[in-house]
Amino acid sequence: MKMKSKYRFSKDVIELNHKRRLTSKLKRTLEYIQKKVMKEIVFSRFKYYTSQKMLKGIPDSKYSVLKYKEGNCVGFAYYTQFLLKKYGFKDAVIIGSSP
Repeated sequence: MKMKSKYRFSKDVIELNHKRRLTSKLKRTLEYIQKKVMKEIVFSRFKYYTSQKMLKGIPDSKYSVLKYKEGNCVGFAYYTQFLLKKYGFKDAVIIGSSP
C-alpha cells in the first residue's frame, strides 16, 4: 500500500518514494549544486529598486536571479530549482521560512 503524505503548504498530495535512497553520488551532486548557488548568486535587493522592468510592477525574483545573478531568498530558491532541473532532478521540495 502506497502511503501519501499531505505537506502543510502543498497544493497537491506528494507521494513518498520509499525506494529513493541518498547515495554518495546523489549526495555529491546536491553538495555541488549547493556550492554553485553560494558562489554564483549574490544576496541583494538592489536590482529590485534599480531595474526598470521590476520598477514597473511587482519585483520578480526569478527574473532578477537568472538575469543579474542576484536576488533575495526567493531568488535563491528559483536558482536552486533551475540547477536541480538542469542536473536531472524532476521534483524537489525547497524549504524556507520568513526571517
